Amino acid sequence: MKMRIFIYAFLLCICASAKAQVVQTLNLKNGSVLYGFTKNQKPGSNIIFSSEKAIIVMEGKSVKEIIPRKVGYKTLSDEWKHWAEENEVLYGLGDSREMTLSTVVDASGRTVSDVYILEKGQHVKYAEFSRRDYSLDWSDIVSIEYAKRPNTLLSGVNRSLTVKSGNMSKTVIGQCLKEIPGVSTYLLEEDGVVESFDMNDIIKDNSIKNNPNQSIFEQSPLLDEIQMKNGSVYKGIVTERNYEENLNYFLITSLNGDVEYTTSLKMADVAEFRKLPNPDFKQVFDILLRPGDLVVNRNEVEKVKLTESNDKFEIKPDMKRLDLKRKGASLDLDVESNFKNNRDVQNYLLIRTHKITNDKKKTDYYEFSYADMIKSSLSPNEIVTSMNNTTKLSYFVNSPALYVLFNKETKEAVLINVE
Repeated sequence: MKMRIFIYAFLLCICASAKAQVVQTLNLKNGSVLYGFTKNQKPGSNIIFSSEKAIIVMEGKSVKEIIPRKVGYKTLSDEWKHWAEENEVLYGLGDSREMTLSTVVDASGRTVSDVYILEKGQHVKYAEFSRRDYSLDWSDIVSIEYAKRPNTLLSGVNRSLTVKSGNMSKTVIGQCLKEIPGVSTYLLEEDGVVESFDMNDIIKDNSIKNNPNQSIFEQSPLLDEIQMKNGSVYKGIVTERNYEENLNYFLITSLNGDVEYTTSLKMADVAEFRKLPNPDFKQVFDILLRPGDLVVNRNEVEKVKLTESNDKFEIKPDMKRLDLKRKGASLDLDVESNFKNNRDVQNYLLIRTHKITNDKKKTDYYEFSYADMIKSSLSPNEIVTSMNNTTKLSYFVNSPALYVLFNKETKEAVLINVE
């Protein structure tokens, strides 16, 4: 049971999305709070937690000295500036403001520099924004928490738990929000309700993609590195933890070029777990739109009504248009909208227009014809609809011109000038 508990808790840190490497929040029994990720674990020993920031609580009698110093606002890191302003600990005006940071010296002579003292006396409590490694026992941890993904964040790794339910079993999918080591796991499910599960009831635990249009390697902030007792090392993402009787194995998914493959590893044969930053991690953010709203490269646009004359549509110089510049030889042009149905998507065409050259009175006029809808329209290289019902049509535009995003049913258009 002890082995099962530690393995399960350690592997939870792939549940959340990351900002920097803050993946987990550890709440400790002494009141300390650590923000970071579990870096290292050997079966039967303490964990090493890599903290990006922390609130640390020490017994007052263990502190020998607190040495304060004034620090100018301009010299503070961005993290300290934000925290200091939010907590109103700056004194003075503008960039000449200062705050007090301290060095804490404990009874053994160990020092911790550049911290802000929150409490002193029976206990000393301070905030820090320094990367430090903390050695912890699982018994020190009250709970592990993970930030809820915003609705616009499509990337991430969800959990699929197979759990005992009476004489049957059920599978529940959701985002991991909290764990009490050895006791409970909490999942935020699709209906918006958080459900808790007894760890002893979990039969199988799978890590799955939140965004079906990305690989799991693009959605996990960290990689797993597992060293076996025979010295072999496997690196990838643990995508299954199986606790069925007499099985107890991991499936780790690895990459060979662009090809994913899985390896089964017995839990009892593991010597050490490590977590590494994932260089392939790539967050994708959605945009929430009302039905009928449309944006181009995340710019609000204005639709204009075009009228037909002699099988042609004329674009006048006073019609509002969106100006976009190519980066290099081409432009990635993304059209996003909350379409009512697939027919609405198919009604839109991206067409390259022609400047009117045979009429001296219309030197700044453009036009396109029904023939251009076939000959001069660009096909999207990708059409993707997100879980928020935002459909994205992606185009590669190689030539500078005036393009029209035309709805062939309503005759409404968005004018896009590509330079």
